[in-house]
Amino acid sequence: MVPTKYGQVETRLFCPQPDSPATLFYLHGGGFILGNLDTHDRIMRLLASYSQCTVIGIDYTLSPEARFPQAIEEIVAACCISTSRRRIIKSICPALALPVIPQVPCWRSPVRCGCVINRSIAVKVAGVLLW
Repeated sequence: MVPTKYGQVETRLFCPQPDSPATLFYLHGGGFILGNLDTHDRIMRLLASYSQCTVIGIDYTLSPEARFPQAIEEIVAACCISTSRRRIIKSICPALALPVIPQVPCWRSPVRCGCVINRSIAVKVAGVLLW
């Protein structure tokens, strides 16, 4: 759980190997109204397994309960806290490397979201994964 100004946000960590080449923050699709960590658990496991990267899933609050920009602020907070807790995560998965932010159609502007997150966290975002 990650504390945000809106309350706790659940995250899920998948670490396929101790020396993962990168960390991927997984933001599930669903247009900010559908989906959660459980509905996307399998794809996160597959991404971790096939890429051999650490995957951190972020379960942001959905609309209509969450009004804009709550979901984005929760995602940014989770990325910031995850990167600030690198030592704790590294004890579980030692190779916490540059994060990759996956982009799903609900974001509309992948570059903008990548830039918002990149400005907010202390490590450089290595890339944005589009699908």
